[in-house]
Amino acid sequence: MNGVPPAIRAALRGKTSQCSLPAALAADATKEWPIFMAERPCKILSITVVPQALITGANANTFHWNVKNRGTDGLATTEIGNVDFVAGTNAAAFDGREIVNEVAGRRMTAGQVLTIEREKIGTGIAAPEALVVVAYEYEA
Repeated sequence: MNGVPPAIRAALRGKTSQCSLPAALAADATKEWPIFMAERPCKILSITVVPQALITGANANTFHWNVKNRGTDGLATTEIGNVDFVAGTNAAAFDGREIVNEVAGRRMTAGQVLTIEREKIGTGIAAPEALVVVAYEYEA
């Protein structure tokens, strides 16, 4: 199924995992949450965040969403995707914002954990509650 867009491939033979991301106040410190654990070897097709409210980016005081593969022991820090809400980078309410896609070729082994981090920049901006959708397929 090479050449088939990741979203269509996920619908045809992929799986999804969903979780809720809590809201954060502008003043809240940087924080990280687990969002997915690979039960067996798999390939990440996409990671999409659907915010509950509008996010309007800014340059000096903002936040970044960083997706990391923390490995099997929680100590790894490999960033596999991010969105930095700088000026001009916004996210509409209830509209999915893809953070990671298959082009990055994200393979995971059994037991590896993905996290999403809300990284506060400057004095920050508020982050709304959001839905995180991880689309993946098992490797043969």
